[in-house]
Amino acid sequence: MAAPPGPSAVQPGEVSRPSGPGKFELVRADGGGFLIRILDGTGAVPALSGSYQDIAAAVRGVEVVRECAATAHISDQTAQAPPLP
Repeated sequence: MAAPPGPSAVQPGEVSRPSGPGKFELVRADGGGFLIRILDGTGAVPALSGSYQDIAAAVRGVEVVRECAATAHISDQTAQAPPLP
């Protein structure tokens, strides 16, 4: 999920290296299903997934995120307006 615009958005220089390892938490979604909540080493939540039907699918989602994050490059998409939902 993207950071909301405005004063709550992360400003340059505010991002620091977490003090310990992060973790993936599987949590129940309000509307049913499960979410992946990614926590950094300080306990902050930098990302929350969409809903998965069952825990097995959420675990596969964690595996995909681990794989992609290890090899991903940053792609700046800020020059284009995001598509409307």
